[in-house]
Amino acid sequence: MTAVGRCPRCGLRIRISTTFCPACGLELAAPAAAPTAAGVVDYYAALDLPTGLTCEQLRVALREAYRVWSRRANNSPSVEQRHEAERKLLLIDDAEATLLDPARRRAYDEALNGHGGGGSAAPLPVVRRPVVPRQEPAAARGGDAPAEPPRVDPGGLRAFFGRRVLRGTIVQAEAPFTGHPDFDWVGVLLRLVVLTLALIFVGPVVLGVVIGLLVVWLMFSFVFPSATSHSAGCIGGLVNQMLGFFFTRKLFGPRREVQVRDYRLRDGAGEEHQLRVKGEIARGNMTVGDEVEVEGVDRGGMLIVRRGRNLRTRAEIVVRAR
Repeated sequence: MTAVGRCPRCGLRIRISTTFCPACGLELAAPAAAPTAAGVVDYYAALDLPTGLTCEQLRVALREAYRVWSRRANNSPSVEQRHEAERKLLLIDDAEATLLDPARRRAYDEALNGHGGGGSAAPLPVVRRPVVPRQEPAAARGGDAPAEPPRVDPGGLRAFFGRRVLRGTIVQAEAPFTGHPDFDWVGVLLRLVVLTLALIFVGPVVLGVVIGLLVVWLMFSFVFPSATSHSAGCIGGLVNQMLGFFFTRKLFGPRREVQVRDYRLRDGAGEEHQLRVKGEIARGNMTVGDEVEVEGVDRGGMLIVRRGRNLRTRAEIVVRAR
């Protein structure tokens, strides 16, 4: 795929170097690199570094550049900006391995000056590996980031209740809408347990108070029959309202509305799955182009996401349903 073109599936006009369509997720051919100066990449021009810096000054400058581009890679709103930041971070790693070694820097400067360096930087390669935050700028020079520990589908009781784990790339994110959350069985059962315990321990006291009030009301109605002729219906209606309020509002709770958003995930085998997030993503995030691993409940072929992990940013995803 060239730097400017159209997606053959959805027709989106693409103006960046990328390996997939940002709209539909179709895999595209990687753009061919056009290196400058006979294959020598000008790190100074690509990273805006002066050529006369000492080794320590270069270390500080590269460390600051890594902080800037790492924040952009994790916080940029668009997929294109995050991928560009990731390519910059890989270029910084290569620059550190070359420029912070005196012997390699000397050979690099000679090769760059011999080919007339100072020209525009070569297009950065498109990569799909995650960006790992680090403490020292030389921490990533020893190789790629450690691989993610393998994860398997949950088994036992969790699998019996329909829990599934999916891993793949988010290829589509629908606009959010409002809907009702899932029925809170745990909350209702907990309230029933508390109510049962309250009736066991506090019930005799409440029953005694009710019987006492009933005796007082009967005595009052016997002494003043005309004043209490219509009180029985009022008391019954009041008790009915109180019980209805308790069971519908306090025990089961009202029907609330939460934000709902649907996603489409494509796994390693090329199959697509429907995801639904009910509620607010309290921690982490996932957008189009992110490689994620999500866990949730399967409801008719749609996975209701409960938690997950963004493998690109290595951030946990936690969904707060209420």
